[in-house]
Amino acid sequence: MTDPVDDEMVGNLAESFGRRADEEGLSEFERVSFVTAFVQSLPYTPDNVTTDFDEYPRYPVETLVDDGGDCEDSSILLASVMDAMGYDVVLLELPGHMAVGVAGDETVGGSYVEGGGTRYFYVETTGENWEIGELPAEFEELPITIRGLEPVPVLVHSWSATSRGTRVDVNVTVNNVGTDVAEDVRVRCYFQTAEGSYGERISDALTLQPGSSGMYRFTLSAPRDGETRLFVEVLMEGSKVDESRSEPF
Repeated sequence: MTDPVDDEMVGNLAESFGRRADEEGLSEFERVSFVTAFVQSLPYTPDNVTTDFDEYPRYPVETLVDDGGDCEDSSILLASVMDAMGYDVVLLELPGHMAVGVAGDETVGGSYVEGGGTRYFYVETTGENWEIGELPAEFEELPITIRGLEPVPVLVHSWSATSRGTRVDVNVTVNNVGTDVAEDVRVRCYFQTAEGSYGERISDALTLQPGSSGMYRFTLSAPRDGETRLFVEVLMEGSKVDESRSEPF
């Protein structure tokens, strides 16, 4: 995820790393390890602990100011700095995890993913002392998807609910914290019971510019009997991109 607002900061950071690497006489491979070690040293902080959202992809400057982030945040930071230093890098998306891929040849060694005829060697950004091409054992059998650094919309949400007997008023705020326009953004609310979903409502569509938010309001009928949960889903162009749920009640 890239944003012009971060360009100056990322460029300055890349220049500082490059200058220090020159002073130390580091090779190209050692330069990658040098920058990676810095990012790996940042504390791991889950989004739901440090923000109001279950998923909140930080811009590189936010990760530095906040002194850490989760795997997505540290990967975005490393990829942005390496890109500014002139390296061919991508984001590597795994189920529930994200890392960085840096282009290399057979002399690098280790685990890699091939895309467009290029080998992108796996770089773990969370935890210290991971080497380039070293894939954690728990990820060895998982599929890896290559993601570029081009601007993308990223949607996160928060909500509140007020009950009036069996009627529940739900207010949902959706924020586009990404760097591209989000088209056809809808919210789906429903109750989930042992018998299935109940009282589903789907909003009209909104278009959200980067940095903007949309408000969605619903009145739902709650099930009269049995335990249930309220589910809130954010859809973009028909696909679910974010979800949260209440505690059972």
